[in-house]
Amino acid sequence: MDNFRKLNVGIIGCGLIGEKRAKALGAQAKLVACADINEARAKQLAAAFNAKYYTQWQKIIENPAIDRKSTRLNSSHANIS
Repeated sequence: MDNFRKLNVGIIGCGLIGEKRAKALGAQAKLVACADINEARAKQLAAAFNAKYYTQWQKIIENPAIDRKSTRLNSSHANIS
């Protein structure tokens, strides 16, 4: 029996790069949450992966159930990184 557990991933920034990152997760990881200041964009990405969405990036950082946090932001959001 395989004891492999998928990594729970949270993505901050749900634009083009965040979407590409989510699609590239593969079998070893699962998108469980995403965050973007644009609620419609966050909601759309979350719906595609059956994940939770937030408009506050801190919710991703503070969530202990998320094993890996990924930021996919443009330079206008550099203070988060």
